[in-house]
Amino acid sequence: MAAPMSSTLAIAPWGELLYSQVAADRTAAVRCISRTGQHRWQVPLDPSALIVHAPFGVGDAVVIPRRGALWAYDRDGEALWVADPTGVRAPHAADDDRRSPDETFRLSDIPARLDANRVIIELEWYSGRGLYLLDGAAATITPIAVPSPVMGPHAVLPWAPTEFRVVGLGSRVQVSQVQAEHPVVAIEPGGAEAWRHGLVARAVSLCPTPNGNLIVASSPEPKRWRDYHKWYDLSAETFVRCLGPDGSERWTWYAPGLLTHLPVVTPTGTVYVGSEQRLWALQDPS
Repeated sequence: MAAPMSSTLAIAPWGELLYSQVAADRTAAVRCISRTGQHRWQVPLDPSALIVHAPFGVGDAVVIPRRGALWAYDRDGEALWVADPTGVRAPHAADDDRRSPDETFRLSDIPARLDANRVIIELEWYSGRGLYLLDGAAATITPIAVPSPVMGPHAVLPWAPTEFRVVGLGSRVQVSQVQAEHPVVAIEPGGAEAWRHGLVARAVSLCPTPNGNLIVASSPEPKRWRDYHKWYDLSAETFVRCLGPDGSERWTWYAPGLLTHLPVVTPTGTVYVGSEQRLWALQDPS
């Protein structure tokens, strides 16, 4: 098999592998592979040179972005439902037809998981974008009244009074001629701002922890680091920071160089991150 132009790997809720591939002729598909390596089924994707987002699980289904909507499939590759901002419906032959650009909805960020059945997703379309709560068990999609702009990456934090808060990035604020602030903003499901935390550089990753904290990572683009770090110090822009449930800073770790691998958090709260050809393990000092 020729090397793919683009590919992703994901795990289905039932434990099998989902391999998305764009071949050299730009034909694309998601293939379900059994635990023993056998091909089980496949779903064609739109012709493209790049797969932006891997399939993801909600409840007992796997959701695949295709044909300008979100398609849910069961373990046997049967389509269960199709979702977009207009709602969730049973699959129809017309859904498999190519849509015009103003009828197409695109997943624009990695889904932020609320629990095994529900994820927060951002969809974009011809004239706008919005955040939605996708419930795989109930087969529903509900808009979240988050004011714009709250840009990705997004994360979901548990919050008992309202069940959860959505965290994203606000617009850059120019503090002075030479200094800007890049806020991380937490929003209640009804749209009220819960808190904001200013950073000296734009966050590239938001990752919740098991105890309700938020891990925020910032790192300059490689070209900027390569071209400008030798002239002025960019060390303050490459860091991992832990924010508490109220948005306050708990701790900050400054990396020795660019972040090469963004943070992941274990069930026990250990944060792993890559920088300068090393894997670093970070723990809450309290």
